[in-house]
Amino acid sequence: MLSFQAVGILYATAVTAASYKLSSPSFDISIDETSETQPLYSRWGLGFAYLGLLKRMHWTNPQMSTDNGVHTATYLASTMTLTVSRSLDEASQSFTEKYTFTNNGNSELSLTVKTADTFATFTPLNDHYTNTSDVLEHCAHTHVWASGETSSWVKTSRMGGRGPNLGLVVTQGALSGYSVDSRDVVTGSNTRGIFSLHPKLPALKAGESTTLTWTMFWHDDWEDFFTQCTARSQQFVKVTASSLTVFPDEAVQVNVSGAYVRPGTTINGIQLNTLIVINSVPSYITTIDTRTQFVAANQQIDPSLNTTLGGACVVYDNQINAMVTFDTTSDRNAGRDRIEMGKYYTYACTQLTNSSGYVNNGPGNTSKRLCNRPWIMQLHLTPLQRFVATMENFYGNGGQSSYAIGIPAFDGLRILNTTGDTETFQRVRSVFIAHGEQLMETGTSYPASEVNFEQSIVAPAATFLLELTASQPDYHLYDVSIRHWDVYWLGKDRMWDDTFPHYWSTLTAVAFHHYAKATGDESYEKRADGILRANMALFGTDGRASCAILYPVSVNGRARHYADGYANDQYWALVHVLQITEE
Repeated sequence: MLSFQAVGILYATAVTAASYKLSSPSFDISIDETSETQPLYSRWGLGFAYLGLLKRMHWTNPQMSTDNGVHTATYLASTMTLTVSRSLDEASQSFTEKYTFTNNGNSELSLTVKTADTFATFTPLNDHYTNTSDVLEHCAHTHVWASGETSSWVKTSRMGGRGPNLGLVVTQGALSGYSVDSRDVVTGSNTRGIFSLHPKLPALKAGESTTLTWTMFWHDDWEDFFTQCTARSQQFVKVTASSLTVFPDEAVQVNVSGAYVRPGTTINGIQLNTLIVINSVPSYITTIDTRTQFVAANQQIDPSLNTTLGGACVVYDNQINAMVTFDTTSDRNAGRDRIEMGKYYTYACTQLTNSSGYVNNGPGNTSKRLCNRPWIMQLHLTPLQRFVATMENFYGNGGQSSYAIGIPAFDGLRILNTTGDTETFQRVRSVFIAHGEQLMETGTSYPASEVNFEQSIVAPAATFLLELTASQPDYHLYDVSIRHWDVYWLGKDRMWDDTFPHYWSTLTAVAFHHYAKATGDESYEKRADGILRANMALFGTDGRASCAILYPVSVNGRARHYADGYANDQYWALVHVLQITEE
């Protein structure tokens, strides 16, 4: 039941709509507990618009009125009036917001004359990582499809994996993208920030008005969400495709469904538009070959140099066309996540690890970082003595309680079993089994890592990954897990940002692949392949690469939607391609 009693997944309502607190009987949170880092100007339903040279309207101080259960906030500017009406409908179990923009001037007014991010409505949602117990109960992953024009939507999925979940679908007007604000060193890696949606509205002649309306509702899962979108919005069109990333000579089947799906369909004279984004890339093998050649020619330090970098493969800056040896911060050094560039095995053995199995945090850096060890284990699958030593060092230093990425349990045991060394095989097997039992005992009480709650913590346990993936008709987003901190640590731009795709999203592909093998459900194998294909967008046909694609229209007012300039650690996507396709 909808009520005014407590806020649901909404991060915080606007002061002008303070009585509108959407709730569910089994799920509510207090505004006061979640809005400490939220600027007042970005409360729910507030926003801004470009009205001409040096003129920007921020709607913050309304005139309020109530009539027959409809609450109206009116904002006045020199050339525009914005009227926002809000109402709850018990019969349809929904909450509707209608934004009507009126041109009060004497000349035409175009609210999107510049770029999409000059016109926005704030829609803050509770997508934060405080601690595991809190987020499983009170927070939600936010899946945004604001590029769908008249078929745009937002779906939240509670981090605990159970409903109810909050959904939003545009029922009148259109959107053209989304941006993020309040990402900085204060909020850090443990929040998605403040979302804003960009309306796409026509130019208004003097005296004309236009309206953007959306409806919010509770739903159970993705199927229920799309069913309700279709029922609640006559202009909603769902678009699906047989594949959103295709290899050469592959065909794609596109399907559309909705209340009115016919060519040229209009409702009240308004043309309906939606969007599907399909990518075409070379085959896996071609991408691996061209990337390997580029690394060999451009990213490896001369092995003959008598320095700690001699023979290392390092970060490459695509904008200045040069190796990055001047940036020695931990996520840009020649170790850690760069270990996947297996070409420099000799370098890894001499500068990053030793025969005892200890793994450095970079060349000359002996500080302990457990999650580096499984990557070295993968390098040491031959010779197996180094693999076993690294494995025992990992577990001897607390690995059993770790949710580290890439522990090669299956591959390690498979290769060990071919050696005939039964004693070592059984010893290693018992350690891996104990780790698995520890993961099962921990359940969803995931330990905090370098980010408090994230996909690469959940991935080793292979549960709840579905909540982190989404169903937007865009190869950047479909089934690609939410990640929004990596570019600050690993990219050139040093910005917290939604990254779609980021190569660690292929961890979900690995989990789906093994799930398909274990259960025989081939749909998960297809989804795994779709995630791997999506990540091929990180690699150019000339062999260049980017560590992530920055997806939003803007972040903190800075234009995004491009590939970061650093080729850093994206090779893990190719490693996972080889691991999955070779099985």
